Amino acid sequence: MITPHTIDIIDTDWHWSAPTDYEAELRPVETRELLREGSLTARAKQLAGNSFQLEVRDQCWRQVNVESQLMLFGQVAASKRVWSRKIAMLGHGEDWILAHTLMPETSAEGALSAVFDLKNKPLGDFLFEQPQLLRASFELGCSQQIIPQMWGRRSMFTLHSKPIMVAEFFTPAFFMEVEAQDNNKADAENIAEIYSVEG
Repeated sequence: MITPHTIDIIDTDWHWSAPTDYEAELRPVETRELLREGSLTARAKQLAGNSFQLEVRDQCWRQVNVESQLMLFGQVAASKRVWSRKIAMLGHGEDWILAHTLMPETSAEGALSAVFDLKNKPLGDFLFEQPQLLRASFELGCSQQIIPQMWGRRSMFTLHSKPIMVAEFFTPAFFMEVEAQDNNKADAENIAEIYSVEG
């Protein structure tokens, strides 16, 4: 059985497609968070506050043997390696976001070489500081092999014509926290409205 700790961006059990193909299956909170622009790291920090943690779960050079996945990076020879980095973003001690980055060896030059020096720092903090960064549209995916079911998104970033792919997988705990904070905010606004009327 696949578990959150074995999630992989190129696992063929993940069915990646345009967001419109999944809109009937997604709850509003899932759609909103999966398609949120900007840095997901910043979003997780906002929700978690001082409890935010980032853990590097795995990083290594590897081969990509699935041709359809390799083609996503453009003209990359099958003999070339890719740098793989898997991290978890935690809030209140729970896994919220599991992220997997793949960077072709041909991209490991220039600005993107900073990826090797991240250690336990978020990739998003680096990428979103780059004025020349381009990001392709999101693809969404899910896998019935993961218990509980999880949603993911992936997108290709390009910096100085060098591609790097990032996939982010959202655990149920993340959406529960978003909903809890949404409810707390709504309650606070209702109370404020009551006091304003009474005043």
